[in-house]
Amino acid sequence: MGDLIDAASISAIAAFFAVPVLGGAAILLDANRHHGAARITRIAAFVLVGLMLALVAALLTAALGQTSSGG
Repeated sequence: MGDLIDAASISAIAAFFAVPVLGGAAILLDANRHHGAARITRIAAFVLVGLMLALVAALLTAALGQTSSGG
């Protein structure tokens, strides 16, 4: 169970840091008039964070299932 919770924590931390990194990249791309690339970067940020949070939810659900079944 501890491994699942560790993996969920790492995924949540990665999602937390992905937002400012990708947001900063989008701002820089916008400032350099690469609007198409900035839009793609923003979309990628939303998709990546959504997938990471879904992974966190799945891992925590699995950990909770192991706890309730006595594993």
